[in-house]
Amino acid sequence: MKRIDFGEENRLFKSGNGSARAPHEADLPELGLRILADFARIAAAEARLVETTVIGVAQAFVDRLYIASIVMVLALAGVIAVVGSIGSLLHHWLPWWQVFGIVGLGSLLLAAILKHTLMSSDVPFYELPSARDQN
Repeated sequence: MKRIDFGEENRLFKSGNGSARAPHEADLPELGLRILADFARIAAAEARLVETTVIGVAQAFVDRLYIASIVMVLALAGVIAVVGSIGSLLHHWLPWWQVFGIVGLGSLLLAAILKHTLMSSDVPFYELPSARDQN
């Protein structure tokens, strides 16, 4: 026969063999604390994982951006040098205003050729496709 003493906070159930065991209700606060501690530990581990992932992605992005900016600066310096050398070469035979006109028209023609070869015809020059259109 089971006997419950209501007067004490830690109640004991008497089992049939005479041994006493704590009721399940007495374990609930401890179980709740263990669940919260486990959840906090899992959340902290996930935060560390996300942090290392984000840091790795950010470092890779910065490295690529750094390399791309160096390449762009070097390419721009090369283009300026080539355009300047073409202008200096043409200036031997033509006055400066004609040299600038020829170099300007050549740059516009090159830009138009590159636009038509590198971009599809349905994309306007002034508008970039949105993320929704790419999916």
